[in-house]
Amino acid sequence: MATWAVSKGRSISRACELFGVSQTCYRYKPKLSDQNERIADWLVRLTHNQRNWGFGLCYLFLRNVKGFVWNHKRVYRIYRLLELTLRIKPKRRLVREAPQPLAVPAAINQVWSMDFMHDNLEDGRQYRLFNVLDDFKREGLGIEVDLSLPSARVIRALDQFIEWRGKPKAIRCDNGPEYLSGAMQEWSAMRGIRIDYIQSGKPQQNAYVERLNRTVRHDWLTQTMFGSIQEVQEAATRWLWTYNNERPNMALGGFTPGQKLAMAARPYSTSTPRQKRVDYQRMITFLLYLADDHEVGETTFPELGIVNRGKAGNGLYFINAHPDLSPDRRMLHTGSPPTAGEKRVVSQFIVSKQLQP
Repeated sequence: MATWAVSKGRSISRACELFGVSQTCYRYKPKLSDQNERIADWLVRLTHNQRNWGFGLCYLFLRNVKGFVWNHKRVYRIYRLLELTLRIKPKRRLVREAPQPLAVPAAINQVWSMDFMHDNLEDGRQYRLFNVLDDFKREGLGIEVDLSLPSARVIRALDQFIEWRGKPKAIRCDNGPEYLSGAMQEWSAMRGIRIDYIQSGKPQQNAYVERLNRTVRHDWLTQTMFGSIQEVQEAATRWLWTYNNERPNMALGGFTPGQKLAMAARPYSTSTPRQKRVDYQRMITFLLYLADDHEVGETTFPELGIVNRGKAGNGLYFINAHPDLSPDRRMLHTGSPPTAGEKRVVSQFIVSKQLQP
């Protein structure tokens, strides 16, 4: 109203006096923050690269993974202005009995879950994916891809995971022929690993890896038509690192599996958020690239429950180091400068990755 009065010839002071508005309020000009453009740029890039991510995953990624402190209401307002909201398809709700919740392991390598998926290449050939998950903190251990994955390939993949991660106490799976084979039974007895078979027709009893399967299919598998098995394996390896270290997991409170592993690796002396952040920042990871002519030998970290064995020609090899390790044990990784056969890169997350066969 004061603006209308000024447009009719009244002075600003008189118009503000008539309508009870301060001149400071009348003369105020809103200033658009440069942060809004930065938020919009992040949201556009995220939704372009991750087409199935809604506002929740985008915000948790910016907040927990990237460390931005933007308010969720501000981010959501820009998200709506950009019209990035996903269309939610209505689902038919079926009345059914409440399923029994799965037990959550108390530490790594207590229970693993494994399952198969399948899809088609450009030429119509069908290929399979073998997914393995550590139920503790939902960490993806590996994805094996090939046209055929018999029990021998399953055993070889599990041996590779055990070589760098350590042996689990039990593995949960369905009643597929690869898991029921005599070779698998002999392997589990030799390794001392218990195989927990779910009931037929009840995939919800293996819900952790089934949820991983859904994420695999919606995040990247159905978005690209692959021409060869090598392309699928490379895409699976890249995505698995993103899943463990950059994709927020709703079941973990919006944090990534790598972040939750870092938090669980060292007990906190206090429960304050500030102390937790300080403790988390002390965790470091060394990513070690091994050349074909480089030998590392065996490296154990019982403080983290991790056993790593490096061999020549293994490709990517990940070593988890804790800042409270004794100096003589840290010296193996930090005491000498990198040589021509190795390259060390410091990362802020504890990561774990399968060895390339």
